[in-house]
This record gives sequence, structure tokens and C-alpha cells, in this order.
Amino acid sequence: QRESLPPELLAGIVFLNGTCAYQQKLYDEALLNFRQVIADPQAGDYRERAWYQLAWAYYLSEKYEDALSECEKLLQQGLSPAMNSNVHFLLGQSYAQQKNYESAIKEMRIGIQIDAGGEYGEEAQYLLADLLYRTEKYSEAAVEFDRFYEVFPKSSRAQEALIWSVHSRFAGKEYENAIA
Repeated sequence: QRESLPPELLAGIVFLNGTCAYQQKLYDEALLNFRQVIADPQAGDYRERAWYQLAWAYYLSEKYEDALSECEKLLQQGLSPAMNSNVHFLLGQSYAQQKNYESAIKEMRIGIQIDAGGEYGEEAQYLLADLLYRTEKYSEAAVEFDRFYEVFPKSSRAQEALIWSVHSRFAGKEYENAIA
């Protein structure tokens, strides 16, 4: 029935097919469907969403270079602030998986700056603090863990952030602040 469907509806069906494969962790199949939507000049709103899911499918299948590449291409598309923030979060995640912590920190900061309350805002804030701790930037880590505790007090990780704030201050030899 492909020929009888309106182009955007067809793109939506292919997108949903990719999403179903993605949810079932059938990433190779998802990649094919998402690539088909991206290549469709009449895909409309599905194009950006498919591209984003394509990048996540690469990330989840541990193809981090491909995820980074697709994110960089996607950022050239003039995205909404929410989508832009989400893409920077995914870039940060991909860099962190490659142990490129400086780039991961940069991307998390950008994502938070664009949309701190966005879909991944809480996770980005915690990961930023964690990455700063891993790179021995203890004072900055303490500040970011404190920020997490203040901004997300009802998070299941709020108490954990407070504890890591103390650890960060101790590791940075800020003993008086750690005690306080």
C-alpha cells in the first residue's frame, strides 16, 4: 500500500517501525528504518526525531563514533532548545563512554545551559558533577553536586549527591567545608 499513502504518513509508519525495533533492542533494524526516514525529503517532523533516535541507536549499540557523527550533523539542523539540549546530553554520554571526559564535561555544560529543566536535565547535572570528580576537579565537582542537591531535592539521588559533595571537598582538601 506504499504508493497509496500520503508521504508524511508513510514516513510516520517507517519511523514507528524503527521505534518498535529500537525498543526491542534490534538496533540494526532500527538504524535502517531511521535512515530511511532521514533520507525521505517529505518526512516532515519525523526526520528530526528519526535522526535523534538514530544517534541513540548507535550509542546503545556501542558505536560511539557513529553516535557522535550523527549528533554533530543533527546540531547543524537548527533544532529547538529542548532537542538541542538532548543532543548535547547524548554527545556528552558518548564522549564519556570513550573516556574523553573533558569533551563530555563540555557537552554536559552546554546541554544544561540550553535547557537545565529539560528531559535529561537531572541526569546531565549529576553526570557533570561525577565527571568533574573523575577528572579530579574536586572543587567544581562539589559545587555541581551541591547544585544537583538544591535543584533536584526530591530526586532519588539527592542524598547521594550530598554525600559526593562531601567526598569532593575532602578529596580537594577543603576539610572545613567538608565538615560543614
